[in-house]
Amino acid sequence: MKRWIALLLIAAVLLASGCTAARQDRLYLYGEFHANDELLQRELALWKGYYEDGMRDLFVELPYYTAQYLNRWMQADNDRILMEVYTDWKGSASYHQNVLDFYRGIKEACPETVFHGTDVGHQYNSTGYRYLKLLRSEGKRDTEEYRLASENIDQGLEFYRTQDGEFRENAMTQNLLREYRALGGGTVMGIYGAYHTSMTSDDGVQTMASRLTEALGDSVIFYDLREE
Repeated sequence: MKRWIALLLIAAVLLASGCTAARQDRLYLYGEFHANDELLQRELALWKGYYEDGMRDLFVELPYYTAQYLNRWMQADNDRILMEVYTDWKGSASYHQNVLDFYRGIKEACPETVFHGTDVGHQYNSTGYRYLKLLRSEGKRDTEEYRLASENIDQGLEFYRTQDGEFRENAMTQNLLREYRALGGGTVMGIYGAYHTSMTSDDGVQTMASRLTEALGDSVIFYDLREE
């Protein structure tokens, strides 16, 4: 009897250890060329795989308020919100039919996806200001959501005023860390331009990848989809 109790205790310890390993925090961040058909298809396939394994949080190179709009669209029964955001992207790397199809593919295959936007405030004078107006109409001026959207707009104003790459990489890093820590850790996937997920840059700017590695160590894992 004592031998069986000992074996059961050992099995329990091993099982607990396995569960701990399974819960280990991981950030899988993928670098890409924007609006590339092949890479978008691979990203969608990757996300479907993670989603099937239980992942729900997808980090993207979009402003906070744009991701919040996309989260509302995920709950809607039409594409009105998506098309408003897409129209705001005109003139940017995201204004391509394949990008629109990518997000529609996520909604169709992975409907419980939650987007986390961690870039500076692009389209602040369209998407950003419209989102603040929406929150005010909902009586949400004194909320964390309104504060984060406002701060994201300020980041966009500062970046477009200065064109400071160091500022943007630091802001992207801090935004990502904030969103990740708000989740309490866990395992997430992210999609970013390969410049941001490279450890070094040709222009001497300390990239988001380098900054995240300093903050999180080997729990953040980078893949360059251009090289696979």
